Amino acid sequence: MCLTRIANVDVKGGFIWIVILHPDGTTETLKRRFRYFILSNKRHSPEWLKLSGQGFFQYMKLFDQKGSAFWKEYKSLTEKFVIHNDIEAARVLSGVKLFDGLQCKELCILAFDIETNGLAVNDASFIYIISCVVRKNGQITQKLFNYDAFQSQAAMLRAWVAWVNEISPHVMSAYNGYRFDWPFILRVAKNHGVKLTLGRDGSELEVASHASHFRKEGGQQYGFHDIQIFGRDCVDAMFLVMKADQAERRFESYALKSVIKTLGLERENRQHFDASSIQNEYKNPESWVKIQQYAIDDALDALVLLEKYLPPYFAITKIIPKSLQQIINGATGSQINSSLIASYLQMGHSIPKSSETAPFEGGMTFSKLGLFKRVFRADVSSLYPSVCIQWNIHDPLKDPQNHFIQLLSEWTKERLQFKALFEESGDENAQAMSGALKILINSAFGAMATRGLNFNSQEKAEEITKRGREILAHAIAYARTQGFEEIYGDTDSLALIRKDQDMTKEEGMEFLKKLNEEFPSQIRFHEDGFFDRYLIISTKNYATRCDDKITIKGASLRSAAREFALREFLERAILLIMKDEASQLPPLIAEYESEIDAMKDHTRWAARKTITEKVIDRTGTTQKKISDAIQGSGLGMGDKVWVMFREDQSLVTVDNWANDHCKKRLKSKLKETFKIIRKVIPC
Repeated sequence: MCLTRIANVDVKGGFIWIVILHPDGTTETLKRRFRYFILSNKRHSPEWLKLSGQGFFQYMKLFDQKGSAFWKEYKSLTEKFVIHNDIEAARVLSGVKLFDGLQCKELCILAFDIETNGLAVNDASFIYIISCVVRKNGQITQKLFNYDAFQSQAAMLRAWVAWVNEISPHVMSAYNGYRFDWPFILRVAKNHGVKLTLGRDGSELEVASHASHFRKEGGQQYGFHDIQIFGRDCVDAMFLVMKADQAERRFESYALKSVIKTLGLERENRQHFDASSIQNEYKNPESWVKIQQYAIDDALDALVLLEKYLPPYFAITKIIPKSLQQIINGATGSQINSSLIASYLQMGHSIPKSSETAPFEGGMTFSKLGLFKRVFRADVSSLYPSVCIQWNIHDPLKDPQNHFIQLLSEWTKERLQFKALFEESGDENAQAMSGALKILINSAFGAMATRGLNFNSQEKAEEITKRGREILAHAIAYARTQGFEEIYGDTDSLALIRKDQDMTKEEGMEFLKKLNEEFPSQIRFHEDGFFDRYLIISTKNYATRCDDKITIKGASLRSAAREFALREFLERAILLIMKDEASQLPPLIAEYESEIDAMKDHTRWAARKTITEKVIDRTGTTQKKISDAIQGSGLGMGDKVWVMFREDQSLVTVDNWANDHCKKRLKSKLKETFKIIRKVIPC
């Protein structure tokens, strides 16, 4: 199927629906016959087609519809393989390309935000505003749906649905939409008997019955129920920020305004308003004007983040046979797995069965705690994929055509070409493609190591990490022969100092040239910075100073679980050390102790808690205290609440604080926070 400028692919009723975006901004929808398929390890009847090769799933059966016959056959089989997402199945089998010939900025994107009478989703849920910002044909337009412009909530929602269908966006997005905006809108629609017929074909929005889990940093997961809108991709802008933060680790909070401020993207004269007070202020004419502008600014912020972070995933979707929504919501290892399945099925070849996995040794990590001067840091570009290519690491039984290494090699070559093109010309498309290919290349190890993927291999995954450890170990051994001492290492990176003398950056670069001569061509160390000061607090938690620029890295140092004032104190203490002003630490501690005694802004000292099932059920001492504190607040499961300990050790929410906080407890927490510094720096 040779089509270009495809802006959306969807599947329904045995057809692939293909939306073509013409250069003038108009669209055309084409339909192509599609047959659903099931794979199995046996030929259960003459209708089962034999695939070539010796993969576990050697037989395929095709179905015109995904109806009762399909599911009856599926349930009768012990060994079977099905791609449950119909868009991915269609792209895998047909080879239809998505976004081919398009740039991300050509998509019509609708970013929206809602202002409501609270966070609770129930019979009393009420929407004051649906704020919309649309980027279409290079133009940005704004649209507000205000409750006071309609006779009812139902009328407002129906008007919004009609307008969305008129705009006909390719992508719909809200910030934290999966957990708040969509569930809230759905509940209000249900309360008022409104069908959200937002599909390109006039169909109703669908919510997945089972929960999905978005993987955050550090193995954490973010539960949500996927939203499906026929012919449109539903994207949560917060997921894009979370994905970016896995590499950047720069956000203390994923709250929209905090992210925008951290990125330096806050617009001049941006309207601020306390969202929690909207339900009390919306009838005040002066406040209502501000609330409307506040809502528009929230939607504009979401669009800004989409424009910043969406392009690489848009580019990945050109390469990987999944939808844009799947690419953003899913794990990267599954993307390579999907490409490998497509490469084999499109040639009529059988595919393997997923292998069991077990814990195994990962990359080398170590750290020497303390403050170091004149530090040179180097890392290996794309260590694990480079290891795979250098030593041809693939599973010949599962991947007899060696498509895994072919894909990695091709993507690596193309990435370098796109990177060079961007550096030469500033081409935005080249930048997006380079970023996309980097993400894919670096997911190679995940494709090998992840449970449930067809082409995974415990043996080969262990070989990859073993090679990685050997590379870092050899680099350390060689560095020692050259008069260097290692102070930090983490999988693919190494930080060094000179023994008994200062080091210059030039010495570090000269060492780097010699170091690379120790390794084969695919393994290349690159300079990753030269630092005046390097404070190591623990593995993955450190601070650096380079030309007066101080950077603090580490999830535990910026953990939102710690009170804001204590995070601020820790950061200020680190900055003093990095500026060689450790003598100012005692006065800093005294400053915060004084703040505890003469509390002016108690919210800085409040701890964030999540209302969990245990809180609702009053399971455990702390949970009971949280439950007591939120009585009558209207807060429910999943909501966040900020609390403080009273002198009697009960908890109080920040809204009910009466200058009765436990000073002794806060001062003890301040001392415990300072110990994080004291354990590495004598103070």
